[in-house]
Amino acid sequence: NGNFRPDDSVSRNEMAVIMAKLILGTYEADSYVGNHPFTDVPDWASKYVAACYNSGIIAGRTETTYDGNATVTAVEAAAMMLRALGYEDLSKGASQWDQPVAAKANEISLFAGLSGASNTPMDRNSVAKLALNTLQATMVTTSRSGQDITLPDGTTISATRSYSLRSGNYGWKDAIDDEGVPGGTNGYLQLGEYLYRGDLKRETDKTDDFGRPATKWLYNS
Repeated sequence: NGNFRPDDSVSRNEMAVIMAKLILGTYEADSYVGNHPFTDVPDWASKYVAACYNSGIIAGRTETTYDGNATVTAVEAAAMMLRALGYEDLSKGASQWDQPVAAKANEISLFAGLSGASNTPMDRNSVAKLALNTLQATMVTTSRSGQDITLPDGTTISATRSYSLRSGNYGWKDAIDDEGVPGGTNGYLQLGEYLYRGDLKRETDKTDDFGRPATKWLYNS
């Protein structure tokens, strides 16, 4: 009805809708056909949960429970965004899965402009800010050295994982950020550049109608 309702909480089901449309686009997400293993997802959210599950973006509470009616927390939302950026297995072998996720999200400024602890329930305003921060973040490629080892007591000893910044000599590589690889012509690839191929642009050093410094965002001109 034209209202954004910035203070409304965001459920895990709704977060799946947001992530599916972010990574696939609205039409593809709304038209998605696929399956997921969760038995507690309502029909209206099922295709979005399936899209995110099959893209490795979301995880359930258990193998068959997604708990979609629960309000998504800051660290849960950040985990989804980090997976969209290419970070795989951040929590592998960690005694508490949320600690390495929160640390990486802070390191790459996904929580910039947001307040509260990692278990803070997210509202629509906060999710929008988190998504914008993620669009400006550089994508990575995950590499693994060795094999994970699971001990008889269930403890996992993780192989070494490294995350390399993605780069490429694309015509739209500077749409969000014009940083480049030192000594080369390639540019680091931000998520917004990858998803929108230059249709989404961020222009700095602009001014608003009152002459104040501003950043301008453009989509399809």
